[in-house]
Amino acid sequence: MSELVAAAATAAAVAALVLSALVLAATRRPSAVLLDLLLVAGLLRLTSGTSWTALGAVVLVVLVRRLARAGIVAASRSRQPPAPAPA
Repeated sequence: MSELVAAAATAAAVAALVLSALVLAATRRPSAVLLDLLLVAGLLRLTSGTSWTALGAVVLVVLVRRLARAGIVAASRSRQPPAPAPA
């Protein structure tokens, strides 16, 4: 079973890279696709063996995902033109 989970985690990581590149090429804007699929890969790896190292790796992935998402949101807000003043 752990070989199947490891293969699924690897497939999720590869899908994350490919799909995020496609989203970036199509929209010219960063997306949370990469972050979400990397989180999936980390959680899949956690199911195969519950060691403190695996748990720490998933916690690290979640923290990086949250920080990166906050950066993406902040960057997209700073690029938007200011709303016109009400008349």
